[in-house]
Amino acid sequence: MATPIYLSLLLFILATHITKISCSDSSQTPLVSIVLTTFNRDDYLDLTLASVLNQTYTNFELLIIDDGSHNARTFAILLHYMHLDPRVKVHLRHTHTGLVACRNHGISLAQSDLVAIVEDDDIIHPERIQKQVEVFLSTEGVGVLSTGMVLINEKGEIGQTYIGPPPNKEIFRLVEFFENMIA
Repeated sequence: MATPIYLSLLLFILATHITKISCSDSSQTPLVSIVLTTFNRDDYLDLTLASVLNQTYTNFELLIIDDGSHNARTFAILLHYMHLDPRVKVHLRHTHTGLVACRNHGISLAQSDLVAIVEDDDIIHPERIQKQVEVFLSTEGVGVLSTGMVLINEKGEIGQTYIGPPPNKEIFRLVEFFENMIA
């Protein structure tokens, strides 16, 4: 069975130890820390990174945490993007510690009040960060935002689209699994 890639499934998190940004000035463009973890994932990583760098919202840092990868192509992709754009910061972990530890490490490095999570097989919509920042700044009391997702198979064929609560238990468990990792 083909492994699906996910288009904009992940969460936009307000780091809990930081005070919420004031919503009074709608012209604000706060820094967003985008945390992306990877482990030997050269198959979609190039597409993922290109989609992040093609955001309409440009005030972000991209923190890529490599969780002990050992294939040369992953390193080549990471080095290429690190040299391509100064917003890209690559942190190499020498030991594979797993997604939770790796993501927590990335969040701890964030220089921003706003943290967006992107998986290494996501292709995020070009306006994802822009729209989420707009909602965050204009809606009192918002601490966490999420997006819908579109499943795309390895051939690039679009499958199911999910907006709102997942429609079945299998997808719900998948979403719950990812959400619990952040907790």
